[in-house]
Amino acid sequence: MEGLGYLPFGDESGHFLGAIALHRGDRLYQDYIDAHGPLVFTLSWVVGHFVGWSQVWLMRLVSTACAAAAGAAVFFSPLLQLKWQRYLASALWLGTVGSVWVVQGLNLDDYWTIGGALAVIALALLAVPLACGAPVLRMQAFIGGFALGLLPFAAYPFGLCSAALALAVLCVFLSAPRQYQAPIVGMMLGGMAAVAIMLLWLLVYGDIGGMIAFHFIANQQWYAHYIPMDVNQFWHSLQFSLTPDRIVQTLGPVRS
Repeated sequence: MEGLGYLPFGDESGHFLGAIALHRGDRLYQDYIDAHGPLVFTLSWVVGHFVGWSQVWLMRLVSTACAAAAGAAVFFSPLLQLKWQRYLASALWLGTVGSVWVVQGLNLDDYWTIGGALAVIALALLAVPLACGAPVLRMQAFIGGFALGLLPFAAYPFGLCSAALALAVLCVFLSAPRQYQAPIVGMMLGGMAAVAIMLLWLLVYGDIGGMIAFHFIANQQWYAHYIPMDVNQFWHSLQFSLTPDRIVQTLGPVRS
């Protein structure tokens, strides 16, 4: 890779190859086997139809598009009322992500860049505004729910985040059902639409049984011994600490 295609990564090479294999007629988890979730292959395959299949590093536009979508969600968050607040918040998001990309090369085509953007979209348009009592339109809730529905397809452990945010929204709804009926309906419709689209895509271009076998079961049986993937790790990541392994997670909510 040359020029903008610097910093090659092993995982994303598998995503590039998977997108090319899908383009040539293979089925994910049946003909082309990988342990990662299907969403990164779906998005890489879609982007490949626009940028072509010769310069595969251009599929890194997936992460660029996801970061831009998250920035737009921050900009249009119901929590922000003034234009300067919208510009400042979205600039902080893009600047923070950009600095991480420069230092760690995280502009790669991988599942955690996608998952992080989806979490930001759900937080900005749905969960945080409702928690703060800001009015959320049904379309905003639909987009937030859509992001929550896609999140587990980026990686199945991200389903814990989806479940936690959905539960938080449900608690707000139960506190005043009439007031929050539109957001809860929008979130449910968005989540169901995302799941339906991904399952339909898997039925055509992948294999649901293979996804369960290679992404869920194989990861939990073997890979989990090297990288912990359980509920304890999820709660551990939420603890406030300035140690190197959690400083980013801690500074995020402190800054907000």
